[in-house]
Amino acid sequence: VDAFQARSDLIELSIDRRDLPAAIIQLDAAEAWLKQVPQALIAAHDPDARLMFLRAKLLHRSDQFPGAEAMARQAWQRVRDRKGEGDAATLDLLTGYVGILRDTGRYDEALAPAQALVAGYRPLEPLNEFRLSNALYSLGAVQENTGQMPLAITSEQEALAIRRRILPANHPSIANTLGSVATTLQKLGRLREALPLHAEAVTILKARPENAKFDLAREYNNWGGTCFRLGDLDCAANNIKEALILWDQLLPPDHSTVLTARGNLAKLYGRRGQLREGEALLRQVLAGREAAVARDHAAAMVTALSGTRGALGENLLQQGRDAEALALAQLRWRDVVASGGGKAEEMDAISALVLLSLAELANQQPQSALEHAQAALTRVLVISPGSLDEAVAHLTVARAQVALGQAVPAVAQARQALALYTGITGPEDRNTALAHGVLGRALLAQGTRAEARDELDKAIAALDGVDEGDWKT
Repeated sequence: VDAFQARSDLIELSIDRRDLPAAIIQLDAAEAWLKQVPQALIAAHDPDARLMFLRAKLLHRSDQFPGAEAMARQAWQRVRDRKGEGDAATLDLLTGYVGILRDTGRYDEALAPAQALVAGYRPLEPLNEFRLSNALYSLGAVQENTGQMPLAITSEQEALAIRRRILPANHPSIANTLGSVATTLQKLGRLREALPLHAEAVTILKARPENAKFDLAREYNNWGGTCFRLGDLDCAANNIKEALILWDQLLPPDHSTVLTARGNLAKLYGRRGQLREGEALLRQVLAGREAAVARDHAAAMVTALSGTRGALGENLLQQGRDAEALALAQLRWRDVVASGGGKAEEMDAISALVLLSLAELANQQPQSALEHAQAALTRVLVISPGSLDEAVAHLTVARAQVALGQAVPAVAQARQALALYTGITGPEDRNTALAHGVLGRALLAQGTRAEARDELDKAIAALDGVDEGDWKT
């Protein structure tokens, strides 16, 4: 039994360190060794299921997602049927199964198992607090990606509280949980609350050994995303570039994670007015995404491809290539509709609808633009009220209403957007300035010229002197 445990621990360590060639050799050796051992000696420890799960984890790390998910589920079900739902071995394999579902983007399917995991570990507290914190962390990630943001924050903060209590202050699990809480806060529009959590996570991980580099790269990338949404482009560029330096050392150039970081850098180029450079980078990312979907039609791969199409559409819209942008926006919306419309796709649907509305406005299709903007607003009010996404949706509705001559409702929508932007990103932020501008246009259409001038003056004052790309325009 001890020999088997040592072998399985070594395999798992190799996989976690992403030393996959070593893991393959060790796994093959363990399976050969197991055939020579009298099964009666170790049958109670479910060695077959354990090795099956490790094989699934290896497939997962090799981006062979469908095979990994099926094998992990089979291993968990085998032990569950033998030992019951609440057995420690069952919960251990269920943890791995939920992790694979999360990483393959199958969050709706992961929700019930993640809830069962937390319920299974709660009776074990305080003897098994760390495993309970892992279960809460995993549940929070699933809730975040199924649009249950308030529940996600609750789960993640409970996990963080446990980990701060039982682990050293510089433990990487604390850093990872800080990063998750920061990401959820970002999605809720609480961007300034997220910034110190990103910084603390990076500080912890920078002091860790070499095998923390992947987590460090992820936290740099997420920190850059928060800075980007706040309009702090220098902070965004510095962090995204740090992430890319690390990922280029750790992963092949066509890996999904590397492509995501390059896509983020392309968006940053667009914000700075380097639209051609951004377009070239996005087309490289798009080619990589299309090749990945051709190899493996997993949901996460398809969603990533759809997101890249959207980013390229935004870039082309900024360049004034409106017809090309509309074609990509329509394709992105078809991708979202084809995905099935589950909770995990709702946030993706919101961004797709906003892009489609803006592209239709640019192509003089204001009625369909208004319908799609209102559909985005309806969704965001259910999933993420009070967030930056709600502000964007209100402003997009207002733009379409102005184009249709619906001045009174446009003023109301623009005021709501302005209030959200002011509260989330601050009165001096450039997004807030754009909201002043749209409100000014709506007031002008309404005939309230003096107030319109005040709003437009505020927008001009905030944007005056800006030399960064689309803000200048």
